[in-house]
Amino acid sequence: MPPLPWPVPEQAGALYAGYLEWLQGRGAGNHSFFVGAKNFLRRFPDPRAFAAEPLHARLAEGGNVRPLLTYLMLHGHLRPGYDYLLERRLHSVLREAPASPVGPDLARFIAAAERIGYSPRARAGMASEVAARLLIQTGRPLAAITDQDLAEFGAAVGEREARDGRDYKHYRHALYASSAVIYHLGGPAGLAPKHRALSRWSWERHLDGVGDGLRQAMVAYLERCSATLARSTVSGIASELAHFGRYLAARHPDLTSFAGLDRRRHIEPYLSEGRRPDAAGDGRMGLAGGTRPAAHLRPRQPAPAPPAASLPAARRRPPARRRAGVLAEPAARGRAAGGPGHGPADRRAARPRT
Repeated sequence: MPPLPWPVPEQAGALYAGYLEWLQGRGAGNHSFFVGAKNFLRRFPDPRAFAAEPLHARLAEGGNVRPLLTYLMLHGHLRPGYDYLLERRLHSVLREAPASPVGPDLARFIAAAERIGYSPRARAGMASEVAARLLIQTGRPLAAITDQDLAEFGAAVGEREARDGRDYKHYRHALYASSAVIYHLGGPAGLAPKHRALSRWSWERHLDGVGDGLRQAMVAYLERCSATLARSTVSGIASELAHFGRYLAARHPDLTSFAGLDRRRHIEPYLSEGRRPDAAGDGRMGLAGGTRPAAHLRPRQPAPAPPAASLPAARRRPPARRRAGVLAEPAARGRAAGGPGHGPADRRAARPRT
């Protein structure tokens, strides 16, 4: 019998045999899968060496190697890193996990999410997006997941957001919900804090371009306003203060405190000319750099004068052309018909004599 091509190293023989048995149990597998697995195991007899490769090299593995990688991850032979796991779509994990060591934990996770009240679609998404990745990377059951594990997962999500230049809110939401499920499973992990993908601007950033002394006083005022007013209301106040502060910085750079603010020298000139787009000298009405012009700060245009009141319809006289047409129409019809009582002579004859 001729030797098999691309023999598997002796060190990886047990892994390859387990992979073939796993494929047979699923009723899957083809020649491409076998060749890809042998090629991978020749290069990485110890799969842990694969986790040390750069991310682009790990993601460059072909589709015929993906089934082997899935088998190694589900059976605890490979922890490829959260960066790799977040780049891989693991939709088939819920289908393949029951025949792996992570299957019982995923089943308990889904049952606990159902008891809490999550829908079937939410339970499946949380299990495949967060729970399965935690089980693969940590190698521990969900009841042993700690806050440090959740923090590392969240940090990996942030790294991918920075790498791709976009937000992955679904991972953030799934991580927060999954931490609640793990907490109810009795694990040592607490509830993860909510993460705002798009963090709000600080008041200092709203007041960019304002002098240091005035900016500190404005920030303190806005923070006090935030205690009783809605964020959107305080943001509007911040825009007004920022425009006023930039006007003072351009016209009165020596003013560093509101204690020196004078109504005649500072406030009235601002109200009369400071709201013009070119008052500050740079044509800006909003934030520094002109990125968000505050259109509501432009001077209001005078309201147009109301139209003159017209006479009621009953008192309006019809145009002369219309009156002539109305009077001439019956006469024209009479002449065309040739009937009596329509011409001037007929009207005179019909008039009674006195």
